[in-house]
Amino acid sequence: EQKILRSDRSSDRMFWLSPIMIDSDVPVHVGVRVLGQERDLRYGFSYVGIPSEREAQTEAWLFGLQQNSETRTSLVIVNLLDAATTFDIELFDGETGLSAGIVQNVAVGGRAWPGQGSLQVDSLLGAYAPGVTQGYARVVATRATPFVAHAVILDGAQAGARSGDGSV
Repeated sequence: EQKILRSDRSSDRMFWLSPIMIDSDVPVHVGVRVLGQERDLRYGFSYVGIPSEREAQTEAWLFGLQQNSETRTSLVIVNLLDAATTFDIELFDGETGLSAGIVQNVAVGGRAWPGQGSLQVDSLLGAYAPGVTQGYARVVATRATPFVAHAVILDGAQAGARSGDGSV
């Protein structure tokens, strides 16, 4: 069975979507395909589902973040708990290994809250570690909770630049 969910993209630097949780007694393949249109260009990319044994509990490390004239990185946190949780995002300069910034007390609603079980931070390095062109991040839950964090490199230094999609 295929299920299609539609969503309007927010112009905010951070916007929310709800996680989709699937329990099954038989093997299943779960994937998400994101389709969009920016100006007259259509684009798409896909993600596979993340099995429960790969969920983070206290921290997650994300490598290969970029911010330059051609690309930017968006970071997504998905809270798998029913209650809201807060996270800190520690940023590191990939060239020096030194701390480059921190985003503290990022609140992500619980999965029981429609539309608030995940959070996307667009242009993470540009917004919170200016001058860093490549780096990595440590996402830390303020209390142990199941969550997923991932990053995607997008075409364009900011939304609307170049194709603006995940086609890098």
